[in-house]
Amino acid sequence: MLDTLEVDYLYKSQEEWQKLGDYLDDPFFNRLYQETRQAYTALQEQRGERVIDVPHYLNDPRRAVNNPIPNRIIKNIVERAAVLWFIDKKEEDLEYLWEALRYFIEHGIFSCTSRRHGGHDLHADLETADASYICGFVLDTFQAVIPDDIREGLIDKLRNDTLPAYLDGVRKGDWWRYANFNWGAALHGCSGLGALALWNIDKAFAQTVIKEALNGLQFLWDALPDGGFCTEGQMYQTTTMCHLAEFLMPWYRLTNDDLGFLNNHFVEMSVDFHMHMQGGDGGALNFSNMNANTTERGGPHFYWWAYQYQRPEWSSYEDQVSRPWSDTHGVFFNVAAFWYAQPQQERQKVALKSVFHFPGLDWLNFHKGEMWGAVRAGYNAHNHNHKSLGHFILGYGSDRFLISPGYGAGQTQESNTITVGPQVEAARAPIIRIRNWDDGFWAVCDLQPAYANRVDVCFRHYLLVANKHFIIIDHIIGKNGKRPNLQWYLQSYMNPQEDGDALQLIGKEHKLHIQHLSVASPYACHEWDFKSKPIQRIKWHDPIDQVASVHAMVLSVDKPDCTWKEDGRVADLTIDGDTYSLNLFDHILTLPD
Repeated sequence: MLDTLEVDYLYKSQEEWQKLGDYLDDPFFNRLYQETRQAYTALQEQRGERVIDVPHYLNDPRRAVNNPIPNRIIKNIVERAAVLWFIDKKEEDLEYLWEALRYFIEHGIFSCTSRRHGGHDLHADLETADASYICGFVLDTFQAVIPDDIREGLIDKLRNDTLPAYLDGVRKGDWWRYANFNWGAALHGCSGLGALALWNIDKAFAQTVIKEALNGLQFLWDALPDGGFCTEGQMYQTTTMCHLAEFLMPWYRLTNDDLGFLNNHFVEMSVDFHMHMQGGDGGALNFSNMNANTTERGGPHFYWWAYQYQRPEWSSYEDQVSRPWSDTHGVFFNVAAFWYAQPQQERQKVALKSVFHFPGLDWLNFHKGEMWGAVRAGYNAHNHNHKSLGHFILGYGSDRFLISPGYGAGQTQESNTITVGPQVEAARAPIIRIRNWDDGFWAVCDLQPAYANRVDVCFRHYLLVANKHFIIIDHIIGKNGKRPNLQWYLQSYMNPQEDGDALQLIGKEHKLHIQHLSVASPYACHEWDFKSKPIQRIKWHDPIDQVASVHAMVLSVDKPDCTWKEDGRVADLTIDGDTYSLNLFDHILTLPD
């Protein structure tokens, strides 16, 4: 295929670029054009001494600090300039672009990691990928108007800087060459894009790079499990899919070879799960690897995936999570929809499944009535994961009551889970039961592998009743007849208040009552600070510290009338007159008549 490959324009033909103004008949693109003009003007007017000195959020003076990743400022300028040039043909827009690119050429690729990541020396990193993308996109899109010095500077940067760094990383064994998440898609995909831009300039060198890029993306393809990408969290699914599309879209356009990523059930499941990873408060549902309020939950590339898969609800979801026009610090910007989306592209309302189990990660998300949340099972040793098996997030309406603190909260006691000493580093704790009905669901996670040194049995049951009562039931037996020393934790941004023998968290619209159903110590509350934001940690323990015990608590937006009975084998929960019977050893749940 490479011997016969012919490369013209990568994302659009010259004729298609010249007709970009026709897109403005679509209200979506008209609004996007107006926002692009607004952002481009603000980037120029609010910059500092250097072209890259712009605030993170142009419309928020409280966040007016210099962006720590300059290549993404350059990328922002480059993509906005492309749309404005082909629609407005204003020379002053190009002058700002040329200034930015001359700065980019003169000052290198701005490696924010100093070519080290996770304790490893690297020959290429994400900044290398960003730089290759900038060079490739500009050489392709602006080839008819680019000044000679900038053209030669970008060619030189690809031939002597970014792509050799990529090849060195492949040959000398950088860990990212086998990454089945965003690093792999970024390094292989963006390097492949840069090589395509060099195809008609240095074909032999370009072929060498593209062969390595295709090999690297093949690993990403081979690593697809049942259920989609094992990229731990919505941010990493977003960046993986978007970086992949940056190369795959032009490659598919030139060769009709989709590398196996189109019309693929595993990919489709990944994007479906991506849509479900949003809570009722609009924030992300993630576990200890990304903050709930991240803006990296969408990318215009998903319009292309939606069109290829004929899944119009993906486009509708992308409309909901698109990045604010004024946000300059991210990886992807809405303006790129001008080449990833279709005019008048079909949208369809997103219909979320009430309970969605993602087997690739073994996470479970639920949206039942106004109650929503997620359950963290799966594997402790995936990239970006932490020791938080059994962890869960819980919200109701627009209130997020129980949280995951975010990226870097790695200790078990920083999660909403049981602790029996530290969790085993590489434990795999699977969800073994899922049952869903109209106004509730039941799921069971086997946590014994997470505490294999301390317990012989450790099952955590998640039971939702009447779409408003969330019950956690933990069944534990200490290892070899020893007492396990059980402790439990909950995390919230809200201040807990005493409510008789229970606690309550008071949200903007609702209250969550936290009540023990079985023997437990009184709740203790402690405030801890994480990323400059106070979090309330609720802690309690088993005061008897039995070898075998069953602990239950109810989390409810009401104060239901509850009774609880258990004999070590069967537990009966009666809530508002309805009895739910649970066989603890055979894992059989009997619902009320």
